[in-house]
Amino acid sequence: MSLLKKIQYNAPVVLTFTFLSLAALLLDFATQGKSTQLLFCVYRSSPKDPLTYVRLFGHVLGHASVSHYMSNMMLFLLLGPMIEEKYGSLRMLGMIAVTALVTGLVNIACFPNVALLGASGVVFMLIILSSMVRMVDGKIPLTMVLVVILYLGQEVYSGVVAQDSISQLSHILGGVCGGGFGWLLNRRGPDEGDNGGQQTGGGFGRWRAKLAEAWENWGERRRERKQARQKAKQQAPKKKKKERSGLFDQDKTDGVKWN
Repeated sequence: MSLLKKIQYNAPVVLTFTFLSLAALLLDFATQGKSTQLLFCVYRSSPKDPLTYVRLFGHVLGHASVSHYMSNMMLFLLLGPMIEEKYGSLRMLGMIAVTALVTGLVNIACFPNVALLGASGVVFMLIILSSMVRMVDGKIPLTMVLVVILYLGQEVYSGVVAQDSISQLSHILGGVCGGGFGWLLNRRGPDEGDNGGQQTGGGFGRWRAKLAEAWENWGERRRERKQARQKAKQQAPKKKKKERSGLFDQDKTDGVKWN
């Protein structure tokens, strides 16, 4: 029991994704592939079918075999925790969802008669993104260049030469997504307040600072207006009381009516 207490669920999105993929694989075996066809692979189907939109995201959880699952999850578990720790669980989940959506839509558009499943696109997204973790001031790391040449170059070559059931296009799209996420999240240079010159806010740090400043200014103006109203309200009753007493006196003599 003491050993179990020491085990930490250190990367919630990565670990949950891994376990959900395993559950999808076991369900595939139990239903003889029917569950995967229904939920965990993407193909062209009627837009009126609600499961069409589930499959656009769920296809990254499906795998064709144990070896397919193992090869994807080993890299996913190796790279995913580092990315999730740096950028946060919410962003990690968003990047997985966007990659799944892009690869799913492109597969439907380009290969209407082919079903796509597997987390390879997500894994390639992480491969490219991990090579850009130390990107500073818009400078392109040489490691990223080499990774792009070795991984994506190999996929382009395989897509032209190899005749297999592997979707090289989804790998390339995943890598492109990873490059896009890396550029967006790392284009900001280190700020003066960062520890050791390291990036702490990601690519949207400046926008967050501006929004926070605008929110603070708006709150300050709101407090000032509220104080002004309270001050006016404290002074108003005395003035109204005076006016009313005069009007009541006038009402008794001149017959003034309130409209």
